[in-house]
Amino acid sequence: MSTIINDHMRDTITEIYKKENIFGKLFMFEHIPPKRLNNATKSYGSAIGSDEAVVFLFDDTFFGSGKDGFILTTKRIYFKDFMEKSNFVDIANITELIFNNVKLKPKIIIKTDTKELEISIASAPDKEALFSIMDQTVRFLKSLTDQRADTDQH
Repeated sequence: MSTIINDHMRDTITEIYKKENIFGKLFMFEHIPPKRLNNATKSYGSAIGSDEAVVFLFDDTFFGSGKDGFILTTKRIYFKDFMEKSNFVDIANITELIFNNVKLKPKIIIKTDTKELEISIASAPDKEALFSIMDQTVRFLKSLTDQRADTDQH
């Protein structure tokens, strides 16, 4: 998938985002504050490739630095929780996303065929809405990847 986000992708993802109305912590496309994106990239997104575009950034920090949270690109989810090591997962390898609303540490669980990863979403004002946006967007991006793989095989 190229770094160019076409109109169909932008429109579909924007509609998902608008339906859930979660603002202040989640930023999309060109509306991502440059300083937060720069901090997030340095903290946990340094492996973002030139063949992927940033779709959105969730800032899980109290003061809005962007150094903890996650970045969803057209190919991967890059993330880092407070006092944890950074990590990433290819969207194509995700088999399931699960919302776990534990009291002190609500999180999104990412399942692949070989591992289970957790992303804290403690500071999200509406945790269910954030999960919904992420789940729908990942499903949409996976469907594009699956379509492209089917086309390549024929």
